[in-house]
Amino acid sequence: MPSLDELVVIADDSELIRLSFSATLTTAGYATLCASDGDDAVRLVREYVPRLLLLDLAMPVMDGIAVLEALRADDRTAAIPVVAMTGYTVAATELRKLGFLGVIPKPLTPDELVTAVGFFLAASAAGRRWVEYPGEQPRA
Repeated sequence: MPSLDELVVIADDSELIRLSFSATLTTAGYATLCASDGDDAVRLVREYVPRLLLLDLAMPVMDGIAVLEALRADDRTAAIPVVAMTGYTVAATELRKLGFLGVIPKPLTPDELVTAVGFFLAASAAGRRWVEYPGEQPRA
């Protein structure tokens, strides 16, 4: 089993996305936990303190922005890198101001997902607070 040092939490209301992203990242050597709504995402992040949170912006109970705000308000989770996931065009400047590390588009191929996770983990380890993912931009 992969080390929890390589834990990625995937928060998305789509079961298909959660299952496919989890399978892809597990195959690539990451440990994963999945949340189906914002409240569950906050609970998992507080309990397990992952290396990265992949966070859908549009989820039930709490949307992605409310999740980020809750995590940033808690000293235990304030520094966890959070990457927004969306299938819509979003204003990157707004996401940066809110405290996201970056944004990745959905859908992603398995190779794109593994590349994106590695990219954002490396950026976070280097102390970056915002990075533009060089992959394809979210589709309108």
